[in-house]
Amino acid sequence: MKRLAIAAVVIGIMFVGAPPAFAVAPTVSSFNPTSGMVGDSVTISGTDFTGASDVSFNATSAVVFNVDSDIQVTATVPSGATTGAISVTNVDGTGTSSTNFTVVPTPPPVITSFSPHHGPIGAAVLITGSDLDHVTSVDFNGTSASFSASTTQITTHVPAGPVTGPITVTNEGGSDATNVNFEVVRRPVISSFSPHKGPVGTIVTLFGSHFRWVTRVWFGQRGAKFAVVSDAKLKARVPKGFKDARIRVRNAAGQDVTGLAFHQRKIRIGTSVTLGLHLHLRAAGVVNAQNNTHACEARRLVLIQRLINGSWHTIKKVRTGARGGYNVAIPDQPGTYRAVTIHKKALRLDCLPDVSPTAKHEHAGGGGGGGGGGGGSCTPGYSLCLVYHGGADYDCAGGSGNGPYYTTPGVVYHVSGSDPYGLDADNDGLGCE
Repeated sequence: MKRLAIAAVVIGIMFVGAPPAFAVAPTVSSFNPTSGMVGDSVTISGTDFTGASDVSFNATSAVVFNVDSDIQVTATVPSGATTGAISVTNVDGTGTSSTNFTVVPTPPPVITSFSPHHGPIGAAVLITGSDLDHVTSVDFNGTSASFSASTTQITTHVPAGPVTGPITVTNEGGSDATNVNFEVVRRPVISSFSPHKGPVGTIVTLFGSHFRWVTRVWFGQRGAKFAVVSDAKLKARVPKGFKDARIRVRNAAGQDVTGLAFHQRKIRIGTSVTLGLHLHLRAAGVVNAQNNTHACEARRLVLIQRLINGSWHTIKKVRTGARGGYNVAIPDQPGTYRAVTIHKKALRLDCLPDVSPTAKHEHAGGGGGGGGGGGGSCTPGYSLCLVYHGGADYDCAGGSGNGPYYTTPGVVYHVSGSDPYGLDADNDGLGCE
């Protein structure tokens, strides 16, 4: 009995020291492809891969690998890998390939173009070039961005936080950057504007920031034409269709609205009227718009008025010609005269009526009688000579005027003065043509 007990102890010790029958290390029989660059996928074939904890390329562990089955593992060539054997490790040991995997140097990426060249945070950007499939990072002026890549294209999105600058792509072989900056579009900010009121067509200047990529400007709900002067200044033309409204600007990143409203005012353009009394029989002058526009001059109604017993009385009405001038015969009476413009609704602009300075005239000494070729001095401003007859009127020969004097038939007179006889009806400097 004592001998049997000892034998049992010996047998137990031998059992504990022997390896279990199912404990087997992996074996690596082949891999495909047999060469590649960092980032390439390699399929490894062998046995006992279940539970693999490490795959190495010449002792450099792969960060990414997947045990597809007990006989297959897929691994990505890791950064820093060099040419050498591939090994697979599990809890029972390591299996190593009998042949080497050749690591091919990765060519640096090349960027040929990108689009768009500006956009807000989150905007998609397409980068084109070559050798982009092994890119490991994309950044916008130093800020990393997510991406997806193929050999010739990278799709990425503008990350939060970057400032305007180049886009850089990097792989194991190097990096490349765009030669044109990507410009990050920020929401526009309006700090002030001037003027705060005006008529349609007024140019309003807005001050602020991030105006460079503004796409729309509104006054209330009315779109306006605009021009970007700089990133901090923008000019917009006041549109029709509103009275009081805030100004709104927009770009791809958002919009901003003025704190104060712009007040639209109906355009009012003052007029300047001149008056001259010539030879006691004619009133002549010009109606000019004071802000260099000629819209109010043509067809302007002018009243010639005389001061009688302390009150102004209209003695003649006349309309201005195409150049804003007027010339009309008036009764030959001493006194104080003025010219007044009258608003005409048909005119496109609303001009303010204005009154000319007053003018006085008295009777002058009479000249000799006779016809157009009679004696006496010539009337100033005409060539050939028209003899002055104490202010009596001339009409063109053969015309519809009632004289009492007429010009020489067939003669064209050069008019260089105020044309007291009204011979130059079209204001072209020629009378009776």
